[in-house]
Amino acid sequence: MNELVTAFKNLIRDLNFKLGSEKEEYRWSKAEHFELENQINERLRDARVRFGVASAHLQNTLYPERARLEALIAADEQLVADTEAAIDKATRERAEAQAAYEQLVIDHDMAKEAVGECQTLVQGLLNGGSFAEIKKAQTHLKKLQGHLKALSPVAHLAQALAELAQDFADQSATQKVLNLLNQLF
Repeated sequence: MNELVTAFKNLIRDLNFKLGSEKEEYRWSKAEHFELENQINERLRDARVRFGVASAHLQNTLYPERARLEALIAADEQLVADTEAAIDKATRERAEAQAAYEQLVIDHDMAKEAVGECQTLVQGLLNGGSFAEIKKAQTHLKKLQGHLKALSPVAHLAQALAELAQDFADQSATQKVLNLLNQLF
């Protein structure tokens, strides 16, 4: 019986040791669990704080900056569109101005030829041509006047001088008209 009691005491001691070690192991596991839980909670709190800071940064800085940049992009796109429209307008105006210039050059050349003819005719009048030559010159001058009407302002001046040449019968007035035609030429 003694052996039985000793065996039971040893069994109880072993069981108590085992129970104690299991309790100790449980306590260590529980402590480890609490430590892990604390670390997780600390990380969650840190993540929440960082998320809050990031959200505030987004709301306060990045979203307004995005809106500002989008507005700048829209303004740049509008500027590009306005510039392209201005370039198109300038190109059209330049083409119209070039066409007007080319027409003025043609008018100028034609007016210069007509003024040259007027000079010749008025010189003929000055040289005391016959009545038939004077009539021929007047007819030709009238034709030139009709031609000069459609031309540039310089041609209108030549037309006026040609009309003056027909109206004057004396040599000095005709000479003045010829001098004016020479200056105009």
